[in-house]
Amino acid sequence: MQEHKKKVKFDQQEVLSMLNKNLRDEVLIQIIGGMIRKKRIFTYMFDERLQSEIIFLLEQKLYLMDDLVFDEGEK
Repeated sequence: MQEHKKKVKFDQQEVLSMLNKNLRDEVLIQIIGGMIRKKRIFTYMFDERLQSEIIFLLEQKLYLMDDLVFDEGEK
C-alpha cells in the first residue's frame, strides 16, 4: 500500500520569508531581474545597478481585464 504524501502549498511571500535576506535578495534579482531585462526600456534606460534597485521597489499586483488600475490624469 502506497502512502500519499501531503502536499503543502506556499505562496511566494511565505517561501521568501523563510530565506535569509541575502538569499531572498538573490532570488528576487534572478526572477524579477530576468523579467525586467526582457523589456528593452529597462536595459536601454537604466544600468544594472539601477535595475537591481528597481527590483526591490516593485510590488506584484494582479488585475483582471475590467479592473480600474488608475484614473486618467492620476499620478
